[in-house]
Amino acid sequence: MTMKCDNQVVHLPSEQTARIAIPALISRLQEPFTAPLILALEGQSPPAEYLSALFGSSSSTAALLTEGSGPGAIVQGGKLVDVDLASEGRDGSSASIIALKLHPEDRVEGLSALRDLGEWLEEHPEHPFALALIAFALVREGLAVVAVDAYPWDPGYDASALTLRWQRAARGRDGLISTAMLRPISLRVSKLAVRGRLSPNFLTLTSVALALAAAFMLAMGHSLWTAGAVVLIYVSLVLDCSDGEVARFTATTSAVGGWLDGFTDRIKEHGLLIGLAIGAAHQGGHVWPLAICAVGVITARHIASFAFIDTVLGSTVPSFAPRGMDAPALNSDSSTGWKDRPGLSQTSARGWVSRVLHAPVSERWALLGICAIVFDAEKALAAYAIYVAISLLLTTAGWIMRTRALPPLLQQQARDDLVVIRDGYGKEAAGTKWVWLSAPVTVIVEIASALLVVFAARHLDATIAQLGFFFAVAMSWLRYERAYGIQHGHRGRITRLGGGWLTRSVLSLGLVLLLQLEITVPVRAILAAATGWLLVLIILAAVFTYTSLNRVREAK
Repeated sequence: MTMKCDNQVVHLPSEQTARIAIPALISRLQEPFTAPLILALEGQSPPAEYLSALFGSSSSTAALLTEGSGPGAIVQGGKLVDVDLASEGRDGSSASIIALKLHPEDRVEGLSALRDLGEWLEEHPEHPFALALIAFALVREGLAVVAVDAYPWDPGYDASALTLRWQRAARGRDGLISTAMLRPISLRVSKLAVRGRLSPNFLTLTSVALALAAAFMLAMGHSLWTAGAVVLIYVSLVLDCSDGEVARFTATTSAVGGWLDGFTDRIKEHGLLIGLAIGAAHQGGHVWPLAICAVGVITARHIASFAFIDTVLGSTVPSFAPRGMDAPALNSDSSTGWKDRPGLSQTSARGWVSRVLHAPVSERWALLGICAIVFDAEKALAAYAIYVAISLLLTTAGWIMRTRALPPLLQQQARDDLVVIRDGYGKEAAGTKWVWLSAPVTVIVEIASALLVVFAARHLDATIAQLGFFFAVAMSWLRYERAYGIQHGHRGRITRLGGGWLTRSVLSLGLVLLLQLEITVPVRAILAAATGWLLVLIILAAVFTYTSLNRVREAK
C-alpha cells in the first residue's frame, strides 16, 4: 500500500479496500509518535493545510464529519459512539467520516482495535470504506472519539487557512440573540484582541468587570443609570463571546479557562439580579422575595442541566464502553450534536423557538435590560423569574421523557457525582436513573426555606429580608462551585463544609420559628454569619480549583 504522508497526515487512496489499507496502518502504528496522526481520504477530504485548523486544539482522538453518503457516523453528546457499516450508499444527508485524528496517547488502544478487525476483514475482504471501518473499530474498542464538524470546508472551499480558522472560532449552537446580535460584533473584537495579544482570560475578567459595573448602575434605581447599565451588559456579553473565540483561534482552550468562564458567568448574572433588587428596593418596593425566586429558578435550571445532561446522560454515552465487533449498530436515528455551525441558518425556525425556550444567557440578560428600561427593576425581575421558570418546567419535562429511555441503573461514577451536585452527604444517592431529579429539587427546597425567612421578616425587619436574599445568593454560588468542580475532577472537599442543603434548610426553618416569636436580633447575626461563612468557602474553593487546574496545565 502507498501512503502519501505530509508531516503527520496520512492520505488513504479512496479506492483502496480495507483489506489493504488497515494492515498498512497497523504497520504504521507499530512505532510511537508524538504529534497527532491524521488519516484522510485522498481526494475527498480537506488538504493538509486545512486539517489542523478543522480539528482545532482538541487534545483527544477525533473524527471529522460532513454530510455525505456511505456508512453513517452515529453521534451522541458530541462523541462518535458507533458507525453504521450497513448504511452504505444511502442519501447524502448522513454524517459521513472524511478524516480521523489519532492522539498519541491512544496509539496502543488504536493498534489493538485495528488488530481485532482481523476476523471481520476475513469475512468482508473488499469492504470499500476503510476510514469508516477504522472509526468503527476505535469506538467498539471503547475509545472516546470527539465528533468534529468539517464546516465551513467543502470540496469547493478555497479560502485561506487563516480565514477558515476564524470561521471555526465562531461557535454554533448559541441562542438567537447571541447569533444575530453578538457574534457578528464579537468576531471583530476577537480579531482586535488577537492583534493586541490579549488573552482569553483577560477578556473574561474584563467582561466580569463590565457586568459588575452594570450591576452597580442598576442598583442606583434611576432610568439614566439603567440605560447605561444596558449598554455595559451588551458589551459584557460581546466579550463573553470573544474570550472563547480567541481561545479557539489561538488554540489556547484549557480546563482552567473553561472553569473561569463558567464560574464568572454565574457571578455576573447574580450581580445583575442583586443590582436590580437593590434598585427596586430604593424605589420603595418589597422586592426581596421576588429576587430570591429569580435566583432560585436559574440555579435549579442550571443544576438540573448539570445533573441530567452532564452526569446522567453523559454516563450513558456508549463511546466509553467496548461493545464488540459483532454487536448490532446503535440506532442511527439518534445521531445528534455533530453539527456546530454559526449563523441563523444553523437550525430551523422550530429549532430557534426551542432554543429561546431553553433560556440562553443572552436572552435572559436581554429580557432583564429591556424590561428594566421599559418598565422598572421589579417588573424586570418578575419577567426574568417567569421566563426561567417556564424554561425549567419545559426542559425538565423533556429530560424526564428522555430518562424513560435510559438504562434503569446509573454507573457508580455518575452516582458519586450526583451526591456532590445535589450537595448531599456520603453515598446516599440511589443508583436509579431518576435520582438526578433530586438535584434541582434540593435547590428549590433550600431556596424556598430562605424565602420563608424573608416572608416572615417582611413586617418585622427589612434588614433580615435583605440578609435572607444574600443568604440565598451564597447558597446558589456554593451549589455552582460544587457542580463546576465535578466537571473538572474536584470533589468539593472545601465546599462540603457548607453543611449540605438539608442543614441549611433546617437552619432557615429555625430562623422562621424565631421570627414567628418576634426574636430578630439573633436572626440577623445568624444570617450574616452563615452568609459570610459560605462566601469564604466559595472563595477558598474557587482559588483551590483555579490553582489546581492551572498546575495541571503547566505540567502539560
